[in-house]
Amino acid sequence: MLGGLDEVPRLVRRWAIRTIVVGVRKPNDEAVRRLTVFCEEHGLDLLQFQLEFQSVTPRGSPITYPNPMVGRVSGAHHRISGSHERVN
Repeated sequence: MLGGLDEVPRLVRRWAIRTIVVGVRKPNDEAVRRLTVFCEEHGLDLLQFQLEFQSVTPRGSPITYPNPMVGRVSGAHHRISGSHERVN
């Protein structure tokens, strides 16, 4: 966790961030709008992480996991939220 929405410009410069992942189930519309504008202006990718379990057998119905988790894809990844902890 590196900071909140207002910290994004500083964090992008400091960590040379190229992709921002929103990992909350129902993000605030205004926050997403601000982040979208920032990413478009700075040539960054903006992704929304969603985790959903889907039943393979015909009896079940889709289940959405209530607490999305962010995992490592490649390289160093940092999460941005209210606290200040480096995520390796």
